[in-house]
Amino acid sequence: MTISARLHNQGLLGNTFTSAQQLLSWMGSIQAQDYASAKWAIGARMPNETDASVTQAINDGKIVRTWLMRGTIHMVATEDVRWMNTLTAPGNVVASTPRRQQLGFDERTILRSHAILSVALKGGKLRTREELYTLLEDKGISTTDQRGYHLLWRAAQDGVLCFAGQRFVALDDWVPAQAPMERDQALGELAKRYFQSRGPATLKDFQWWSGMTASDAERGLDVIKAELEMHVYEGHQLWALPGEPPAFQYHGAALPAFDEYLLGYKERGMVLDPLYNNRVCPPANGLFQPLMLIQGKVVGTWKRDSGKDIITIKTEPFVALNPKETRLFALALEEFSKFHGKKIAVK
Repeated sequence: MTISARLHNQGLLGNTFTSAQQLLSWMGSIQAQDYASAKWAIGARMPNETDASVTQAINDGKIVRTWLMRGTIHMVATEDVRWMNTLTAPGNVVASTPRRQQLGFDERTILRSHAILSVALKGGKLRTREELYTLLEDKGISTTDQRGYHLLWRAAQDGVLCFAGQRFVALDDWVPAQAPMERDQALGELAKRYFQSRGPATLKDFQWWSGMTASDAERGLDVIKAELEMHVYEGHQLWALPGEPPAFQYHGAALPAFDEYLLGYKERGMVLDPLYNNRVCPPANGLFQPLMLIQGKVVGTWKRDSGKDIITIKTEPFVALNPKETRLFALALEEFSKFHGKKIAVK
């Protein structure tokens, strides 16, 4: 029941979402440091969406990318940006103090960079990362050795900017003002988004995903615990919305890199044999690979090479798939093909 419930709650089995914005509102957020992968994370959950339609929702300002949970880039529904940023930014900034000091920044320099970035983006101007780095350098603020990245990251934490697709825009020009949310309410809302979309999951899973302190994560769960149902799996308490998921039919999916189905949990052994952890996230680069999913279990990884008209797919299963499993993954790749509007060739 646990895996089928996760598939359902993650939108991978029998969902009824009608827009990318609605899906993101349900999920709370999805990991989005890789732009193309984040768009396919939506497409893998919504067969009627295409790369073009998701891109349009981003360009229309219905979806925003910015640094939120754990200080990493996430994609969220626009109406959720401000309260999530208010909740997560303080902890992110505190955690970044050693890095800021290592880069040689003081708060005065941080604030001066904010002023430069604000002027550059004022009036809805869209700027690339390189353009903003050049502007900072012209004002005497070094962007070398990850300094530029840290300044943009900090500007997002402080509500100066966010991504509009792959370029930057002033947050106030892109995201409507919103009445502040009381802290307990925000903690409860974040917990609700997490457990409704990723449950059954543990409190430690939620704490890891959110990047909140143990006490804040526990408080968030306490606020909404009456709305949830507790399950026990291998001696651990897992929480989810009550109710049975749809009947678990044989299921396959081609999930993108950094997908929430795996990355949204601290403990991943339920769906990934620890023997293959390094195949999914090689220690050399720490980058999560796209996932081959059969019956809710990670059975391998895959790569793509996008040409003008054809996308070449290379599959790397952990062990040889049987004919039925091979067919299931082929069907999943057909959805990937439809999302991009290109033919695929599988190696």
